[in-house]
Amino acid sequence: MRLSAVQKNTLFLLHSFAEKNRHTIRQRVLSKIITGQGITLFPNNYRASCLTLHSHQLVIRERDDSNRTWLTMTDTGRALAKQIYDERTGVSSKV
Repeated sequence: MRLSAVQKNTLFLLHSFAEKNRHTIRQRVLSKIITGQGITLFPNNYRASCLTLHSHQLVIRERDDSNRTWLTMTDTGRALAKQIYDERTGVSSKV
């Protein structure tokens, strides 16, 4: 499977949050962080990227009572995110 830069950024950020013991993150928060890095990203395109991650069983998408979407990595997603994290940082992570 081939991941886009946005999908890799999402997994990288989810791994970073997981290292701080925050395993479930709002999809909108991740979108804002990525667009804050100077990347032009429309909400519908980011939603499609997250749906693709979900269809590859790398993340679990859940909705709360307020209809907000939350993302959590699966075990497969966690392993891939660790690999992406290690490649970008050059250091081994704790997970």
